[in-house]
Amino acid sequence: MTEGQIFSQGKEAIIKANAKRESLASEKERLISLYSSNELPDFEKLESLCNSLVHTEGSKYPIPKPLISFGGSLICRSGEITNIAGDSKTGKTALISSAIAACINPKTKSNLGFVAHQETKILAFDFEMPKDLFKSNIDKILKIANIDTLPNKFKAFPLRGLEIDKKQILVEYAIKKYQPDLVVLDTIADLQAGQNEEEGSNALVEWIMSMADSLEFGVLTTLHFNPGSQGKTRGHLGSQLERKVYHQLKIEKDENGTSKVSSHFNRQSPIEPVHFAFNEQKVMHTLLEDPKIKQLYKEFEQLELVEGKLYTYNDLVEHMEAEPMKWSNGKAKGRLRKFTESGLLIKDNLFYKMAENECK
Repeated sequence: MTEGQIFSQGKEAIIKANAKRESLASEKERLISLYSSNELPDFEKLESLCNSLVHTEGSKYPIPKPLISFGGSLICRSGEITNIAGDSKTGKTALISSAIAACINPKTKSNLGFVAHQETKILAFDFEMPKDLFKSNIDKILKIANIDTLPNKFKAFPLRGLEIDKKQILVEYAIKKYQPDLVVLDTIADLQAGQNEEEGSNALVEWIMSMADSLEFGVLTTLHFNPGSQGKTRGHLGSQLERKVYHQLKIEKDENGTSKVSSHFNRQSPIEPVHFAFNEQKVMHTLLEDPKIKQLYKEFEQLELVEGKLYTYNDLVEHMEAEPMKWSNGKAKGRLRKFTESGLLIKDNLFYKMAENECK
C-alpha cells in the first residue's frame, strides 16, 4: 500500500469519525430536549442497564489485562492510559525504554525494575528524536532486553517533523494494522497543535482512550511539566490526562543526577518510590536500591515457589501462615496482593504462578 493510499484511508476514517461526532451531538440535543419536556422513552432501558452493572458481580465483566508493574504496583493495563510526567532531561525516555525492554523480553529483569505480565506486542511512536538518536535508543532497548535483533512484536516509528494530521493518521492506521497490546507515545503533546486548547485536548484524549478501549491495548505516554509549576503538567492536555489516566508517574531529578519516580495520580495502589541514575560502568541507567522494594523481594523469596507450578489463592495464604513464615492471615493476604500487583506473581484465571523473570 502506498503512502498516498494510507493517507486517503486515514482521511476517510477522520471524515467518518467527524460525522459520528456530529451525530452524537445531535443525539445529545435530542436527549436534552426530551429531558426538558419530561419525555424519556428510553429511560427504563437505561435504568435497567445501570442496575445490571451495579448489581452484577464484577467477575462477570471482562477484566483489563495487566501489562506492566513498577515499584511494587500495577501501573499499566489494557484499555487505559499511563503517563510519565516530569521536567525536561529528568529521565522520562530512560523509563520508557526500560518498560519497552521488559515487555519485549519478560524473562530478563529490566534495568529499572519494570515487570511485564506477559509477552507484549508493542507499537512505539517517537515525535522528538532525530533519526540517529532514535536508532541509538532502539539499540539501548535491545541491550536492556538482552537480545541482539529487533523482534517482530516490536514496531517503532520516528515521526518527528511530520504535520500533526499526518501523525494522527499514521498512528491510527498502524494501531489498526498491527493490533498491539501496548502503544507508546513519546510525547502525547506532539499529536496536538496547542496543549492549551481545551476542546482539542479533550478530543485527543478521548480519541486515544476510545481506541485503547475498543482494541484492548494499554497506552504509555509522556508529558512535560509546566516550567516552574512544581508538578503541573502542561495546559488543558495535562489537566485532561490527569483526570483520565489509570496511573501517572512523576519523575524528578536532583542536583546529584539521581532521578526519583513516584505516583502522582493513581486509581489503585501507588508505587513505592524508585530511584535511579546513569551508571558509567554499565553505560545505562540503573536502580539505586529502595529498602521497601528490596524487602518485598526478600519476602517473596521466602515462599520458595516451584517454577511453572500453579497455586490457588488458599494454597498461597495457607503456605504463608505456616512454617517458617508464620504470617497472620491479614498479612498473608496483603502480601499476596502486593506480590501480584508488583508482577512477582502472575494471576492466570483462578490460579497463580511465578513470573518468568523470577525463575532465573
